Amino acid sequence: MSNYHTVRVSHLGGITAAYQTPKPFETSKPTIVLVNSFVTSSELFRPQFEDERLTDAVNLIAIDPLGDTPERRLSSGPFGTRPS
Repeated sequence: MSNYHTVRVSHLGGITAAYQTPKPFETSKPTIVLVNSFVTSSELFRPQFEDERLTDAVNLIAIDPLGDTPERRLSSGPFGTRPS
């Protein structure tokens, strides 16, 4: 989709935070933070990320819930999205 980033947050027990941006951040533009709803991911905002008029005007950053990374979403087990 875009530039997917993960950050290890050591003061929260080493949990991984993830976010996406459609383009590199530009300090000259305003920023809109997109927060997805429960049981969805930042992929929800694909249409906004693909809208050139929008991304030319503002920075977009879509934040995934703490601990929700592509690797975790694809993992098996009781809390992964793949059935065991």
